[in-house]
Order: sequence, then C-alpha cells, then structure tokens
Amino acid sequence: LLLSINRASCNKHDSGDTFKEKEMSDPMERFAASVFASALAETITLPCDVAKVRLQLQNKNAVGQSAKYSGMIGCMYTTAKTEGVGALFKGLNPALIRQVSYTGISMVLYEPVRDAIIPKNTEATFM
Repeated sequence: LLLSINRASCNKHDSGDTFKEKEMSDPMERFAASVFASALAETITLPCDVAKVRLQLQNKNAVGQSAKYSGMIGCMYTTAKTEGVGALFKGLNPALIRQVSYTGISMVLYEPVRDAIIPKNTEATFM
C-alpha cells in the first residue's frame, strides 16, 4: 500500500524539461493515502493541542491562584508526569474521526470537482 501511495504521489518526468503531474485516479488509493496521512498527523500533533487547551483553560480556572502550567513544554511535562503519557492523547478517537472523514472526503472529491470545473486540456491560471 505504501509503495503504491508513494508511486502514485510522485511526479513523472516528461521528455522535456517540465514535470508532468501523475494523477491518483483511483478514489480508494486517494482515500487510503489521505486516511494514513491525516491519522499520522493528528496523532503526532494531538499532545500540542491538549497542552494548548489546558493552557487556555488554566487562566479561567485560576482566579487568584498561581498558574499550574508555565508554558507548552512545561504543560506537556507536568501532564505526563502527573496523569501519565496517555493524558496527552485524550480525545484522540474523536480527533481521528474528524480528521479522517474530512481529509478522506476532500481528497476523494478534489479531482472530480476540479475536472468538472476546469476541463482536463485547459491550463488553469489565476490571472
């Protein structure tokens, strides 16, 4: 699967000096690639999101108290130390559902919608 994703996502060199884009025509390949990429990205970035939310909420809860967290790294360290590393991944399931469904639908529908708006033999320009 990864080999086909890699092969499909690479640009194919034309006989001239330009690169010709190779499209991922199979919707299931596009969906699989987007699911893998979005799940990996969400899993990697979720601890930062958890720390961000905790930092935002500490000011609302700490009226007259000293701040529990001193910064992003301090928040992640304190959370992992007091609640365990798993606490940094709280909310992973709904986050994965959101990202996988959004990205999967976007990547599957992008090419058909693009081709419906811009014919294949037309060069798209913004000017």
